[in-house]
Order: sequence, then structure tokens, then C-alpha cells
Amino acid sequence: MGRRNDFLREFNRRNRGSPESDQALKKIQECDPVVVGAGGGVGFRTTTTLCQCGAGSGNSTLYAQDFDVIEVLNLNRGYEYRDVGRPKVEVVAERCRAINPFCRIVPIMGNVMLPSSIKRLGDIIHLGRRKGNKVIFINNTDRKEAGWLLSDICGEHSIPLIHGGASPDSRGFFVQVFIPGRTACVRCVYEYFMENPEMVARKRRGCEKTALAITMNSLADKMMLAFYRLVANIGTTEPLMLYNIETENPKRIIIPPNEGCAVCGTKK
Repeated sequence: MGRRNDFLREFNRRNRGSPESDQALKKIQECDPVVVGAGGGVGFRTTTTLCQCGAGSGNSTLYAQDFDVIEVLNLNRGYEYRDVGRPKVEVVAERCRAINPFCRIVPIMGNVMLPSSIKRLGDIIHLGRRKGNKVIFINNTDRKEAGWLLSDICGEHSIPLIHGGASPDSRGFFVQVFIPGRTACVRCVYEYFMENPEMVARKRRGCEKTALAITMNSLADKMMLAFYRLVANIGTTEPLMLYNIETENPKRIIIPPNEGCAVCGTKK
């Protein structure tokens, strides 16, 4: 116990130093982040950054969910050649424990769309609440249906969801924070993009879908900034942020809840 306390005291020293950062670390250590799609390029960086920020220590438990195994094409996302063929969440958990050997991280191998995975997510929410922790979902999957499902779960349980994605050519990305009762859900934001196609970077003819490492890392960093603001109650997390690698100034879009929506609307 003494060795563990000594390590964590030193490990978290750079996450402290001011009343604001001390309070933020305390709140992170009273939070249970659930990273869905933790094995992708964004998810890998998101999960390891959470570990570096103190998640998984104190009273916090860090959850990492993914169903896939590592392939050679994933090696631009933080993995190593020796990892090829292994479950992504297994390697992500190893990396976190290499950073903090006392990190309380739970790898979950499975497809989030399956009933068993949905039940597991519900159990995580109830467990976190019994501990008195704030549960936050972070969606790093690249399937819109998974984002909709997580949005529905978060709306049902009144917990926040940080959601992000990149354009097919990796020239831009967005970050959304769904706060039930305050902002639009993921499905309503998707419908907004469909109604406003000029806001979305389309796949260009002759270009394959890409996942540039610089774009994935930038997206993960912006999602972690949204997480920090949300947990520490710093600034605002309500605007949807649109980023383009060709410009430095993001677009801020306020999309209010849709009153007729069963997830984010007020008329349920």
C-alpha cells in the first residue's frame, strides 16, 4: 500500500499545482469514463490520455470497450508490430498499466451493438452511481448506429456522452457533447448534418477513406479537452465544434434539443 500511495502521489504531481487543477484531478478520480471503440486511432489515444490525467486511480474506474484485433493497417495509431493479431482492448489496457501500474482499467472485448454489451454498459452505469461516481461515455466508434445507440443509453440514464468523428478524407473532424436536457442527441445532430450538407466534408472522387494519424490524434486531443471541461466544469461544452486541418479557427454550432425527439426532447 505504501509503494502504491508513493507512486500515485508522484504520478499525479504534474496534474496538480493550483487549486483549479487540484479540484479537476479530484473530480477525474471520482469519475468512471467508458471509452467505446477504445482500440481505434482516436480511442487508443483517448484511453491512454485519460490514464495520464488520473482516470483509473483514486475512486475512478476506466473502462475500454472494443471488439476488434490489431492489423498491420492499425500501426499508424499507436500500436507496435508485435501487437498484430492481439485484441485491441488487451493492448490498450497494457499500455495504460505501463503508464500507471496501479491503473484500474477494465478491458471489455465485444461488439457494443449486441444485447450482452448493452446490458454490460447498463451495469457499469449502476455500479458507478452506487460508488457515487460520475459516469461519462466517450464514443470513438466509426459507425453512426453505435453513436445513436450510445446516445439513446445516455439519454435514458441522464449521463453525458462525448462524441466525435472525422470526415472520410480526414481533412476535418467534429466534437459533440450530448448533455441530456441541454443539447441535441447524436441522432438529431446527424440529421442536422444531413439537412445542411455544406457543413460536412464529403468524400472526394478517387479518394479512399483515410485515417490520417495527425487527424486522429487531433480529434482525440479535442475530445479530451471536452472531457476535462465537462468534468472540471470549466468553460462551456455545449457548442458542437467543427475543425478543418486547413484552417485554425473551428466553427461553433449550437444545436438545441429537438422537442419532438424521444431522446433529447422535452416532450417525452
